[in-house]
Amino acid sequence: MGCYGDNAPWDCTKNFQRFSSASNFADYIQKVDIRCQTLEGLVKESGARLDDMGMVVVDAEGKDAVILLALVDREDFKPGFIMWEDSHKYRDASQDLVRALRQRGYKVGAKSDMVTTNGRVSDSGNFVAVLE
Repeated sequence: MGCYGDNAPWDCTKNFQRFSSASNFADYIQKVDIRCQTLEGLVKESGARLDDMGMVVVDAEGKDAVILLALVDREDFKPGFIMWEDSHKYRDASQDLVRALRQRGYKVGAKSDMVTTNGRVSDSGNFVAVLE
């Protein structure tokens, strides 16, 4: 959710409060069933294999490292480039992923340019892992 105004870019609380108190708030609410699956399941469903993946970029609203940790120890999962978003809530998972990737021969670091395409400063950091 993009946040604009006096509280930008970090705190969306005021924007959400304005939206949720609107008289037509319920008009914007829909129940949508979403099918969930693992990254491995998604790859298989697409007809590919884990060892076909040359690059993996995950943006799963904080669960990125948790998703990648499910595959990092598999021998057939070895993309040349991996990028994921760090999360304060799942910081331990991110640190575990960094350690595991380094043990598997990846150079891992933080992406230093945190300015978004619209010129705003991002509120999240990204890790990048490149296979040596």
